Amino acid sequence: MFTKRFIKTVFIAMLFSVVFLTLTACARDSETVMHTVSFNTNGGNAIDSIEVAQGRRITVNVPDPFIDDDTEFVGWYRDEQLQTPWNFDVDVVTNNMTLHARWRRVEIFPTEVEFTAEPFSTTLSWLQSFVNEETSFEVRLYQGQVATRQEAGEDEDGNPTTVIVEYYVYSDTYTVIPGTHVAGEENQVTWTPDVEVQGGIYKVEIITNGENPVILEDMIFRGEGTQNNPYLLATSEDLSAIAHENNSGDGMYYKVFNNFTHTSAFADIQHNRFLGTLDGNGRTITVNGNAGLFFELGTSAVIHNLTVAGDITTATVPLIGGFAVHNHGLIRDSESRLALTSTAGEVANRETMMDGGAGGFVGINHEDGVIERVRFAGSSSANGVIKANIGGGGIASINYGIIRDATNRGTMGAYNAVENGRTLSRYSYMGGIAGFNFGTIERTSTTSVGKLMAQRYWDVNVPPTAATNRVIGGIVGYNGPTGVIRESFFSGIRVHGDQFVGGIAGINAGEIRDSYAGSRFYSSTGIRSYVGGRLNVGGIAGAIEGDGIIVNVFSSINVYAYEDTPYAIAPSASNSVYIQRNHDSRATGSHTYGNVPTDQLAAPTGTGNVVIENSALPSTDTEHFWIDGSFAVTLGEAFIEDDGRTVLRWEVE
Repeated sequence: MFTKRFIKTVFIAMLFSVVFLTLTACARDSETVMHTVSFNTNGGNAIDSIEVAQGRRITVNVPDPFIDDDTEFVGWYRDEQLQTPWNFDVDVVTNNMTLHARWRRVEIFPTEVEFTAEPFSTTLSWLQSFVNEETSFEVRLYQGQVATRQEAGEDEDGNPTTVIVEYYVYSDTYTVIPGTHVAGEENQVTWTPDVEVQGGIYKVEIITNGENPVILEDMIFRGEGTQNNPYLLATSEDLSAIAHENNSGDGMYYKVFNNFTHTSAFADIQHNRFLGTLDGNGRTITVNGNAGLFFELGTSAVIHNLTVAGDITTATVPLIGGFAVHNHGLIRDSESRLALTSTAGEVANRETMMDGGAGGFVGINHEDGVIERVRFAGSSSANGVIKANIGGGGIASINYGIIRDATNRGTMGAYNAVENGRTLSRYSYMGGIAGFNFGTIERTSTTSVGKLMAQRYWDVNVPPTAATNRVIGGIVGYNGPTGVIRESFFSGIRVHGDQFVGGIAGINAGEIRDSYAGSRFYSSTGIRSYVGGRLNVGGIAGAIEGDGIIVNVFSSINVYAYEDTPYAIAPSASNSVYIQRNHDSRATGSHTYGNVPTDQLAAPTGTGNVVIENSALPSTDTEHFWIDGSFAVTLGEAFIEDDGRTVLRWEVE
């Protein structure tokens, strides 16, 4: 039996709980944010606004508006342009808003004319009443072409400037295209041309039974996929139609019709192979997301004359590339202006090269892949910049195939010497052309504003390890045992890291020949091109691994090493030419650890080498330093004398 005192205590506790829960509920109710949803019926009867809680769906029954004629209500849309429908089953309210009514009216002439939803469709669809088999249609096409005009605009920094705007003008003459129409349910009509229509933009005129002409501009017929009439890519949806399908484009031809923006998700393209030919037509696709345009380019795939820009970022996707993850085909005459960031893979752990990596064009260029006459470039910290834990490369993260006639004018690693919010200890195995090379790289360069930066540049404390920012080269980070680098040069701003840093390769385990690291003056640094680091720093390579060889090269670049003696070329080389000291005394910055950097450069071991007994240049000297043209004979037939200096033959020819 319970005592009266016990029962009283329980009753008081229960009463307290009820009061507490009630007050809590009231407090929660008072904190609920409500939003007003208004309805713009665009000529229909008025619909009262409603109140909806923050983050909630519209669950009340919103009546359909009506108009006293034959106009049909289509639905509610988020925007005044009636482009984005509101989904009552999914969408939630996050602020005060207005939904807009969309109407359609079935007329005796075509309305809502568009192409059917199939990829690259040339079939037109529209609404029209009283159409049957006996109805006749005359479809006239007026060819369009691009024109330009100048308008006031702003540059990237918001400053007033003049911009060039494209628009279309149409011919005064037309072509009548025969076709077949089908009258479907609910007044839906489709019309398919009976003859091939050349892909392009047209003004379309549709005449019903000889009257009621309807004219529509900017209608893009997508072509037929042949070499003479390729499929046209005008939207992100067009690109997705081939990128999201496996073995797409076999024997087909595609052409980018206009610039457009594309969002790419790795999950959508993974394992899909493209086999066709894509002509970029000098246009730019701006891609954003965690992947590039394609997952794999097959052996028959060709991409040419295309620029890819935008921003690709990932922490998990391996081997991102602007054009594709894997290349077994041909990429030529194209440009990448992307910003790529990958924190996948481990910094300085060569065994994780397949887990991370980022290439301006591809993740991996396979043995049967060819990339030629391409450029990676940027104009600010927002484009032409690659930041990868491991395997960053202007053209490819990893190369097993052929990369030739390629230029890097972008940035690998940090855009500035000091990056806010970063320790700069997150980059490794990166190169101006490729992070890793096990194939052939020839006639390539990192020049102009091209640079590689990965070091605690202003940190005056002894770094905990030199292993983080390591294996960094002006052309390749790590040149593997089967890797060949020839007829290539670095004359960019800087190659800067902690350990294994070189003007051509950070570590060379393969072959470097007929190449050079030049000395161009840059006002931004106040000195000539340089290679800088702490340990294992060389004008051509920071270290030699295994049977690696360096032959017929020259180095006239500044080389700075904070904790040991810098190599003029590398630990060993043959038949090569080098300067004996730096043109500009030590790198900028003051450090309290390690050795005082020396301006005297260590000579390589090997035979047939020639030293140029140079002196430091005055601080007021702003000239480039080129080695004398007479050394072309010493270095071999890949070099030539031009205007009193030694350069590679292909630079002139």
